[in-house]
Amino acid sequence: VILYFKSILHNFSHSLSERDIYAIFQFGLIAFVILPILPDRGFGPYKVLNPHNIWLMVVLVSAINLAGYLILKFGKKHWGGPMVGILGGTISSTATTLCFARRAHENRGFSMMGAMIVALASTTVLVRMTLLIGIIHSELLRNLAVPMTAMFLSGLVPVFYLWRKTRSQETPDPETKNPAEIEQALFFGVVYGVILLAVAAARDYLGSKGVYMVSLISGLTDVDAITLSNARMAAGGGLLENLAAGSILIAFISNLGFKMAMVGTIGTRQMLNWTLVCFAFLAL
Repeated sequence: VILYFKSILHNFSHSLSERDIYAIFQFGLIAFVILPILPDRGFGPYKVLNPHNIWLMVVLVSAINLAGYLILKFGKKHWGGPMVGILGGTISSTATTLCFARRAHENRGFSMMGAMIVALASTTVLVRMTLLIGIIHSELLRNLAVPMTAMFLSGLVPVFYLWRKTRSQETPDPETKNPAEIEQALFFGVVYGVILLAVAAARDYLGSKGVYMVSLISGLTDVDAITLSNARMAAGGGLLENLAAGSILIAFISNLGFKMAMVGTIGTRQMLNWTLVCFAFLAL
């Protein structure tokens, strides 16, 4: 079989850069070297800091990021703005927003397409969240099915309109980086662990209001960590499912606000206006 696919394998290997090879091997280190040696028991206050479970979430997020990165690398020349938006949301909607806000600032004629890509990336985050929740605690999706489906479908309405307006434009290559860097993995693991501890403490001291406050703050920069932590705690009985679902939605809306501020600071006025319309369809 290997001999039969020899030419295809040669073409694939030649298209890989040194950075791509590092990404694949670093993911192997994260998933197959570090994960098996971590202790599988709770530590710290409330016993919520389980090194094995925390790193398992790191592996899960890194795997999704790496898959999106490789698909984007080998297919971006053949796909337009919508596919870049979808894969940008799969890898990191925040990084996608930053990248295309800069592109719009450099070229004002790109503002509408930039808004479309950013909005589609943020809409795709709902699919990513659904996948993560389904893997960790699928029962939680019963509480989120109606609002997340409604947000997803309504979010596509302005995206489709903008795509019709900009489909003749050439889509620039997005900026991508190694999705499996050890530093990035460690940072996500630390953030995830801190949020686990913060949610447990907030629930203990402040009740549901405390959990919502943690979601609002943590959702500003990253929605994966709060989604995974709430799903994990709901699966273990440490958090009521309706409370976990509500806080996940709050984190998503909070993340939209952060990206909106990013577009307003870095992008153009036109991109900001169109992004505001798209995010309003998502959030309302």
